[in-house]
Amino acid sequence: MIDEAGAGAPQLRRSLTLWNLVIIGIVVIQPIAPMGIYGVVNNAARGHVVTTILIAMVAMLLTAISYGMLARIYPSAGSAYTYVGQELHTSLGFLTGWAMLMDYILNPLICIILCSKLTQNILPEVPYWMLAIFYATAFTLLNLRGVKTSARINEVMAGAMTIVVIVFFAMSLVLTPVLFLWTHDLTLLLVVAAINGYFTLGQYSWMPVWLPELFPTRIRATGMAFTFNAPRFIAFLGPLVAGTLIASFGGFGYAATIVSLIYILGLVAVWFLPETNGRPLPT
Repeated sequence: MIDEAGAGAPQLRRSLTLWNLVIIGIVVIQPIAPMGIYGVVNNAARGHVVTTILIAMVAMLLTAISYGMLARIYPSAGSAYTYVGQELHTSLGFLTGWAMLMDYILNPLICIILCSKLTQNILPEVPYWMLAIFYATAFTLLNLRGVKTSARINEVMAGAMTIVVIVFFAMSLVLTPVLFLWTHDLTLLLVVAAINGYFTLGQYSWMPVWLPELFPTRIRATGMAFTFNAPRFIAFLGPLVAGTLIASFGGFGYAATIVSLIYILGLVAVWFLPETNGRPLPT
């Protein structure tokens, strides 16, 4: 927003809080993003979905660390335009600025196309051109209402995605006994297994949302990596004790159902975890 200051010189006035910026970041990175690309990545990577995401995470962590360091050195607006221009050359910064402008132009177009195509999956009778006009108009009106309106919309979207994560925990708990105890038809088994896998694997999307808000900047990447990977070092015991569990509980289905009770712990623990809503990020 423009604020008149001094001798009539226009200046930018801060209108967003730190919480607004955090919510915008959460919505931009989309905590439920892995759900949409899971099938495509699974086919292309031949089942190595986690490895693929970890490789991408390394690249993104390097970018995040670089941005954090440069933001301290150059505490001004401009993002990559400022950083490249200051660190390398003003001409390269000029090209970077134009590339960012292209990104700001193409991103809304891609969102309009994607939203229209996805809506057609639900409402195939609605023409594509009509949906494109609807989304272009909606996005334009939201932006014309101002950045505070966009921030409120982002808060609603972030809340909706949080509800999705909770649903994933609950459905994982419910579907595991359905899959391993009460499903006997082969066709139904395949369907339930696919749905169960969708919820049990998709629930990990909470990690990039909440974990960054728990750790101070100097150890944020290390804390996130440890939290994400420490359970893997515990999970290696699974294959070693699987036979004993199956024999003890009288079958694979019963053993899997008992182990799935860990989801109850997740549903209970979430209410006792630190609340980060409205609080500044630890520095």
